[in-house]
Amino acid sequence: MRAPLPIPMLALSASLLMPVAGSLGAETELAESDAVTGASESLDGQCDAYAGHEGRSPEAMMSQFASELGLTSQQQTDIQIIVSDYGVRFRDLAKLGRQTAGELLDMAPDDPGYRAKTDEAAALAASNAAEVVVLLAEMRGKLYAVLTPEQRVLLQQKLDEKKRQLEEKKLQHQQDDDASHDRPLEQFIG
Repeated sequence: MRAPLPIPMLALSASLLMPVAGSLGAETELAESDAVTGASESLDGQCDAYAGHEGRSPEAMMSQFASELGLTSQQQTDIQIIVSDYGVRFRDLAKLGRQTAGELLDMAPDDPGYRAKTDEAAALAASNAAEVVVLLAEMRGKLYAVLTPEQRVLLQQKLDEKKRQLEEKKLQHQQDDDASHDRPLEQFIG
């Protein structure tokens, strides 16, 4: 049995399956806390959030995903239902967080209730982050149940490759950042 994936890999695993909903016409929104992605992304075909996926639309991503894993139309439908259900739950969490943050932003720092609202917003953010992790784990389990053992192996290979790519990007970013500190101050002064 495989070891459980660390929290970022749960999000990555789920995010690889998210285009399924968009390409099958689901109009859901995935709102993950900052602990996972820090973004709220619409999964419909009009979303610009997928621009980071090499400019591919959710439909193109689903087509490739379905082809690579050999998903049947029934599997695609089952996955769309799962993602739609969890999308609603993620959206509700995000809505509550935005509402609380909006209430806090409407208050001045010298308002008598400001500290209490700050504490409420912080507690809500922590609770939402924990719930997102649990929901992602549940969703991942349900999505895996739809896949055949062979498809799970293929998905894991995709996850491993994506993780490797992300680690390479992170390393490159760190190297670029380190190199920028090696330049003499005169270079910036002009």
